[in-house]
Amino acid sequence: MSGHALVEKYLDCVNRGDADGLAALYAADAVVYEPLSPEPIKGREAIAAVFAAFKRAIPDLEWRPIRPLVEDGKRIAFEVAATGTNEGPMTTPDGQLPPTGRTISLELAIFETLDEDGLIAEERGYFDATGFAAQLGMAG
Repeated sequence: MSGHALVEKYLDCVNRGDADGLAALYAADAVVYEPLSPEPIKGREAIAAVFAAFKRAIPDLEWRPIRPLVEDGKRIAFEVAATGTNEGPMTTPDGQLPPTGRTISLELAIFETLDEDGLIAEERGYFDATGFAAQLGMAG
């Protein structure tokens, strides 16, 4: 599968809330690094669980591509604009926070390394986590 096809499938799964479909794009032992997780997220099942919890917190989460995708066969980079409303409890390392009813709008950069089967082996996501928390009223 080309990098473009992989990202199209990835965005489709995110926007539909398909945690299992999204997880299937990752290698079984994939590792994800992202600002809201103090530790790397390791393994397909953990990746699915984290995404499902996030989608419960922001059920109308939508990711739209905003920059051209860059790929070289083993690496992919893309940027998206994310929007949604926090209508469910937000899972944090310190427990669950009640929904705020507030809307978020932010941009993310995603960098992925693919394995020999074309699955995501490593992902690094970057976004303004402090701004995200402030939009939800969780940081001052």
